Amino acid sequence: MNVRAAKNGVLITVYVKPSSLNDRVYLLSDEVIVETKAPPSNNKANFSVIKLLSNALSVPPASISLSRGATDRVKTLFIPCLSLAEANERLSLCLTKK
Repeated sequence: MNVRAAKNGVLITVYVKPSSLNDRVYLLSDEVIVETKAPPSNNKANFSVIKLLSNALSVPPASISLSRGATDRVKTLFIPCLSLAEANERLSLCLTKK
């Protein structure tokens, strides 16, 4: 998975599919994929990605920040309240493999 330790938290790199039929988070070849119904305009998809990941990781949405990729499909998000082990465990439990 694309999860790595950072100072005081973890960085998670995801591939985003905006304007999808479903809202879901899953693994594909060890890559975290986030499908969202939200369109990419006006940051709607970014906000949806943060909400979906916060639900998947059981952390408050306000604790997740977009670190890189605001206008790209590949995004890196910073989560300060998790260790690398906690992030990997929570992702493994909640993500389905496609």
